[in-house]
Amino acid sequence: MTTRQRDLSGRPLFAALTRCLLAIVIISCGLAACQKISQKAAMKSGAADQSQESQGSCQIDQLEHLDFGIDPVKYCAFLSQQIGFIDKARKKNPQLRVLDPASLDRLMSQRVNIGFAGYSSGSDFDEMDTKAVIGGILSNLNSQQYILLSGATDVGLPKVLYEVAKERSFPAIGITSWNAGKYEPASMSHVLTVGNSWGGESRFFLEHLDILVVYGGGPQTLEEMREASRRDVTIIAIRSKTPTAASNQFSGRIFETSREASDAIAAYITGMDFYKWLISSKLKEVSREYARYVFDGKKLIGFSGWSNSETPLDESRIRSFVVRFLKQLDPKKVVIVTGGTDLGPERIVHEIAKQEGFTIVAAVTHRVAKYPEQMFKQIDFVVPISRTWEGRNQGFITLIDGLVSFGGSETVIGQVKLAAARDIPFRHLQGSVPAADEALAKFKEQLITNVNDTARAAKTLMEEISAKDQATGL
Repeated sequence: MTTRQRDLSGRPLFAALTRCLLAIVIISCGLAACQKISQKAAMKSGAADQSQESQGSCQIDQLEHLDFGIDPVKYCAFLSQQIGFIDKARKKNPQLRVLDPASLDRLMSQRVNIGFAGYSSGSDFDEMDTKAVIGGILSNLNSQQYILLSGATDVGLPKVLYEVAKERSFPAIGITSWNAGKYEPASMSHVLTVGNSWGGESRFFLEHLDILVVYGGGPQTLEEMREASRRDVTIIAIRSKTPTAASNQFSGRIFETSREASDAIAAYITGMDFYKWLISSKLKEVSREYARYVFDGKKLIGFSGWSNSETPLDESRIRSFVVRFLKQLDPKKVVIVTGGTDLGPERIVHEIAKQEGFTIVAAVTHRVAKYPEQMFKQIDFVVPISRTWEGRNQGFITLIDGLVSFGGSETVIGQVKLAAARDIPFRHLQGSVPAADEALAKFKEQLITNVNDTARAAKTLMEEISAKDQATGL
């Protein structure tokens, strides 16, 4: 979902323009610095070809690898071309998001990641045939459970993949090298640039995959298959009409039809412990991206606490706090989001929320499959927020509209700080854990020191959420 920006001053346009102007200045300064570097290099050597490089026409496809990094002049040429590449991609998809490696890790921790490899060009590439194969694979898969990855240029298999992915609402990430800057970008939803030359992105690409689907392909695809095998990535190879295609040289099973390949992918995901648990629990799954649509405009209020194992639970105080807080919320307008466990304060929140008629959503990591007995039995929906425990805070905070917390585990402290950084309205009940009280002391306006102040805190929290909505036009 698109992150909404806070604006309590009523001047979102001014703030947005200021940030845009600042970004333009920074980029302009960077390019100006690059130009100066290029000019100095040209003056120093006096060579005509280096003089051409200072004008932005260096031969980037013949760059030499250095042990550490690349020459600044050549890097500037890459940077200039990459800005143009991103700008063209943005025009194709105004909702395009540019990723860095850290944000890619967070994004891909949420779903099963399928890479696609095959022909990028040449006489052996058949666009209609490739589209039929990819369409056949995706037709049998749930778009809320997968992320698709391939190259980022608008040629061959990647071009077809992103067209079909867009039609079927799959998130699709283009990963490519800096060399892509001089080519036409594909219509992907996300893009990441790594590596200084063609093939430099392959290792990074493979590191993030659960499954590699191969259809056709030449020498680079064949090498990616070998590397995927070494990394224990599941390979789904589909027989190509071209006898020498990389997919036809796979040593394992080669699928004859796209439907067979799709069934194999579906079997992979149902074999994962998390999905086994989800199927057996019979709970309704909602993806994080579609949660706001499913709940039809209701506000998602997250409650974050701590388990009994971390600190003694003052149950009467917590219960009084939760009762008073939920009394100020309308079940017709609010959905309660928790970690879904039947432990500590979450158990109290669940019991009272059910009594008051609230819908309860469990925002869970895949780790929940290891401890199914700890889950509250009356959860209404499950939203997977991360495949890893480390990604839980990011996934939880980006799901909700407001946060209510108590206790003081590292999880609670991390979520409060992340909510503050992302301008998510929050309230925190002090007095349970001294270390947490100290860590969060700077958020004076958001702290509740007396349970008798709970009703006012709940009202002001919802007012802040409403003010954000009005400022952003929601």
